[in-house]
Amino acid sequence: MLRNIFAGIIFVMASLFAFGQSATPTDAGQDAKKELRQDVRQTERAKQAVANETRETEQDRAALRNDIKNGDKAAASKEVKDLRQDKRQLAKDTRKAQQSKMEAGRDRRQMARARMSAPRAGRR
Repeated sequence: MLRNIFAGIIFVMASLFAFGQSATPTDAGQDAKKELRQDVRQTERAKQAVANETRETEQDRAALRNDIKNGDKAAASKEVKDLRQDKRQLAKDTRKAQQSKMEAGRDRRQMARARMSAPRAGRR
């Protein structure tokens, strides 16, 4: 008999716990806004990375010019390698920034579409 009572109590507690978990719906609008903010932040970081790579590329070009003027072939060849690597990294960062910008725009359009198709509140 005691076993049946404990089983009943455990069943009731588990049911209440499961109901409590499913009784808190998530707001899809909040998730979309959060995702949009995250995409915008990611776009800003990608833009900063592009700006940094551009600055590094300019510095490497200046160093290459100085090495060529000074006649230092070993340093010049190293600077050429650095310049090529910076160019590759700049292209990657640019692609990443464009992709992030596209995702943010897509999320904005989805939010606008959801807002327009949502039922309107109030009297008409």
